[in-house]
Amino acid sequence: MTKFCATINDLSPLINLAIEQNKQIDIPINGVSMSPMLRPNSSSVTLARADNVAVNDVLLYHLPSGQYVLHRLIRLDETTFDTLGDGELLPQKGIPRECIVAKVTAFSRDGKTHAVDEKKYLRYVSRWNALRPVRKILLFVDRVVRKMKIGKK
Repeated sequence: MTKFCATINDLSPLINLAIEQNKQIDIPINGVSMSPMLRPNSSSVTLARADNVAVNDVLLYHLPSGQYVLHRLIRLDETTFDTLGDGELLPQKGIPRECIVAKVTAFSRDGKTHAVDEKKYLRYVSRWNALRPVRKILLFVDRVVRKMKIGKK
């Protein structure tokens, strides 16, 4: 069987079509900005229309530069929003609201699917936000542990 690797730019017409038709669509994750929650090659997200968004939602948005980003919403007003990837230290600020493409309603990691309204997920979000002052240390430890695991295989 031939394997086809699609980029987010390849998938964007399908994503837009699904969102316009008020359907959900699953896409694989290939970046590290949402680690440790989402990991490349082992995670995917289910996207849906972003009619109502709130702080802590994970959004897919399309920047004017053409880049697609999947980050957690940390601030929202009438015209702009700010986001921060779980694996990032600095937020992206002042993004126009019209850049929002979709929001995450569920995610899969290592074959297990989790809805974003599950208690376990909500506890993760609350704890991860509370640990933001020490996130740099936690992310460093997470990366070292993952590298050690890879080296043992």
